[in-house]
Amino acid sequence: MATEVTGIEQLERKIGHEIEKEAKLHCPVDTGRLRASIQTIETSNGVYVGSPIKYAPHVEYRTKAHIIKPRTKQALHWKKNGEDVFAKKVEHPGTEPQPFLRPAITKVKNKYG
Repeated sequence: MATEVTGIEQLERKIGHEIEKEAKLHCPVDTGRLRASIQTIETSNGVYVGSPIKYAPHVEYRTKAHIIKPRTKQALHWKKNGEDVFAKKVEHPGTEPQPFLRPAITKVKNKYG
């Protein structure tokens, strides 16, 4: 038995999808994985917009300076100018915030007053 969708639920759904669309426009892109993961989820408690990707909050808000160490290997490995680089640890300077969800919410909120 299908339940009838109320006007409020329709409006929630519409606003959620508008926020999702705006968030995707504001989202920084490296591989595109974060932007592609932004979604609107409808539950019995309301509509939620966001990303399940673990690093999404770090992009939205920032990261502090931190040390990166290998978890399963003896050293970290990457290539720089075609050369292999190995390190026991890396001192990461942190990242600046790159908000994508908050500006989207603000823009859509201002649209509806």
